Amino acid sequence: MAQREKNEKKVYDISWLFDPMKGAPDDMIIEILGFLPPQHLYTLLSVDRATSHQIRSRDHVWHVLFLKKKLTDNWIVPKRMRKSWCFLFLKKLKEEADRRFVESNEVLNVAANLIKKGDNVGQLQKLIKEAEEKMAFNINYTSGVIMERNSLLNLAVIAGRIKIVKWLVVEKKAFIETRDRGNFTPLLNAGYNGHVAMCKFLMGVGCRRSMLGLNHSSRPMLYKTAEYKGSTTEGWARKRGFGSCADVIKWGIE
Repeated sequence: MAQREKNEKKVYDISWLFDPMKGAPDDMIIEILGFLPPQHLYTLLSVDRATSHQIRSRDHVWHVLFLKKKLTDNWIVPKRMRKSWCFLFLKKLKEEADRRFVESNEVLNVAANLIKKGDNVGQLQKLIKEAEEKMAFNINYTSGVIMERNSLLNLAVIAGRIKIVKWLVVEKKAFIETRDRGNFTPLLNAGYNGHVAMCKFLMGVGCRRSMLGLNHSSRPMLYKTAEYKGSTTEGWARKRGFGSCADVIKWGIE
């Protein structure tokens, strides 16, 4: 009984914070809500009915947030208000997220085709620069519907494009432990393909050799038993017949 109570998570009641009669003033709520990423904002509005009602009823707060976004993202203020400012703000956030999702997928598709054609850093640099300026493209972006959730870094490693990989890691500071739908990181993909030079570089910048890959993106997703934990980079390299690459991974980058 005592152990169960110890393991129970504490639930913090934050509803009072948004109560105009006893909580924070509007300017503080504006700072709090303006600081939160959109996905966390939706989570906050789903805590419970009472808290959601209190937050949504702070109409002045949502009006200010809407006008702030209008200045940066050129949002259009409706001539006639038919909905609350909260509804309009959330609707615009959803439209913006949907647009960025479509545009990011397009960039990822074009970049993947460039990577397939060759190790041309210049073309990829131009594409990414334009995408960053136009819609703040995230270099670590992964999609749930295309490219098996592979980032640009993973795609470049799979294709064996060492110049592009070095540019992404050194210049663009791409996340070196990015993972696809099968839990494969860049180092796991390099070991899977027996690419010694790629493995040396990735280990040199700090990629972890202990990460476990479950299914490679080039293969169908398999249903595994509960006991199946996947393999490390060294393990996949040996399974694939790349003994020398596996030894490099095992003993380091020398």
